[in-house]
Parts: sequence; C-alpha cells; structure tokens
Amino acid sequence: FSLEVEALYSMKGFTISELSDDFTFKLNYLELPVLARFEMANSSAATPHLYAGPALGIRVGCGAKAEGI
Repeated sequence: FSLEVEALYSMKGFTISELSDDFTFKLNYLELPVLARFEMANSSAATPHLYAGPALGIRVGCGAKAEGI
C-alpha cells in the first residue's frame, strides 16, 4: 500500500462547426489526484496494481470564441 499525489494540467473543450459558423469553448484545469495504490502479490514478472482515490479539479482558465455568427 502507498499514496501517490500528482499534479496534472488538463485542457478540455469542444468546437461546433456548421456551414460557415464556428463556435469554440475551452476549459483549462489543474487536477490534483490523491491515489491509494495497492500492489497485488504476484510471483510473475508483471505485477498488477489497483488505484483508487479522489481528485480535486481547479479551473484555471476558460474561454469561448464565435466566428461567422
């Protein structure tokens, strides 16, 4: 058993295009997962792991852009 804390920067969003109109929406997050890692006892060369735990997501930016509308 061990605990792992990571910091991840994630960019999410979508674009809708219809005829000559475009709409783009973007979100930027800083994600901080705290994972409990369980290592399975195994005698082979490959060792399976199980991860579980919560994650905190902090929005650090967002934006929307429309063209042709």
